[in-house]
Amino acid sequence: MTQGKGIYSQSAYGPTWKHLRNPQAKFQEDTACAKNCGRGICSLFLRNCCRPSMKNLKKEVPGHPSSFMEQESFRRINEGYSYSLEQQGTAPAAPESAISSWKDKLTRILESRLFSHYFRREAEHQGNVVRCINSLAKALDSRKERQSDELSATAHRLEIEFSRKLNELKANYDQKLAELGAGMQQHRSQLETLDSVSRGLEQIVSRISSKRPTPATASDASATDQPESAEETTTYDYLLLENRYRGSESEIRERLREYPELFAKSDLSKKSGKVFEIGAGRGELQTLFAERGISSYGMDLDAAMVEVCREKGLDVSLGDALSHLSDCPEHSLAGVIAIQVVEHLTLDQLRALFENCAKKVVQGGLVVFETINTESLLALGHNYFRDPTHIWPLHPETLRYLMDLHGLKVIEVKRRSPYPESACLQEVELSPELPPRWHATVASINHNTRILNSLIYGYQDYCIIAEVPNR
Repeated sequence: MTQGKGIYSQSAYGPTWKHLRNPQAKFQEDTACAKNCGRGICSLFLRNCCRPSMKNLKKEVPGHPSSFMEQESFRRINEGYSYSLEQQGTAPAAPESAISSWKDKLTRILESRLFSHYFRREAEHQGNVVRCINSLAKALDSRKERQSDELSATAHRLEIEFSRKLNELKANYDQKLAELGAGMQQHRSQLETLDSVSRGLEQIVSRISSKRPTPATASDASATDQPESAEETTTYDYLLLENRYRGSESEIRERLREYPELFAKSDLSKKSGKVFEIGAGRGELQTLFAERGISSYGMDLDAAMVEVCREKGLDVSLGDALSHLSDCPEHSLAGVIAIQVVEHLTLDQLRALFENCAKKVVQGGLVVFETINTESLLALGHNYFRDPTHIWPLHPETLRYLMDLHGLKVIEVKRRSPYPESACLQEVELSPELPPRWHATVASINHNTRILNSLIYGYQDYCIIAEVPNR
């Protein structure tokens, strides 16, 4: 082991960086060592005994750039382990002398007879150490990759869980907003109802106070003992019912705004008389006719309703509209319209109404009837049965049949006044996280939801638009 040379020196275990760059210098150094101390051959033997080639080692090293096997320390260990004099080429023959020849022979004898077993055990031990280090490095690389995969899977799972929680919070938030919106809409509707009722009460109180007789007038009336007129016995029950449940006058005007446009398009109201409204009510439709410049008039059985219309300056009179229609000359009216009236009539009255419309309206004139849509269960139970003066609900097909049967040509049956979507049954949202087998189930649930919405929350009203055919 003089001057760092021999079996335990660095050159015995593998080449240094200088040796890798200049293999010829390494060969000369080993040859000199063998000649000087007789141990160089041991080093040469260790470097060439039981060592795998670089080709096999490269197959064992994974290609991951961050693996332990790619580090510089492992690279140098494996390069030194696989170092072979065969890679250095053939060295020039040195001049042999008798002494060197004798030393070589003695070295071979010692190698083969005395130290061969020790050298093999040492080479096997070093090879086992290198293989153990390589196996440990591979295990560490595999563990590192496995931990990386586990971390990625955990991060993905947490991301999905976070997304699910976020969607749940968003759904709850949207549900709360929808509930608040529905509550606000309900409160708004209640406030509008209270406002309409209060306005109606104010009008009634104003009329009663204006008609209250003075003491002198009261004594004169008692002296003459005259009977009370129809206006003095006016009741306001139905007017109050309209104010509470029908809706405000401005809201009803918006609902009825399309009807004057129908008569304006026919252009018969300017040439062939007036449009007659049966059951003028509070005068919403008559106001729209006046704004549109269509000549019209109305009639109602309720004295309180007629008072309201007259205060607005509308041409509305008190009386039986069916009797008035039968007394009109033939083809003297430009059209007839009745909003929420036919459900108050008996079957005989309906027949008489349709027959008179076919006779009294000019040919080509429009006849329009609107009533509650009995196809909607909510409209039937919530709107129809709330009015005690209704006689019988009329299905759209039934009313159309009766009109056709008595000489009117039906043009269109139109559903009106839909319920707001927020009040209907809500469909289930198809989440992308659901498995495919649930997609068909959700689609079936949504299909049934739409069917239920059409049956329960269908259109509240419908109107039938007909005309008097040419004969």
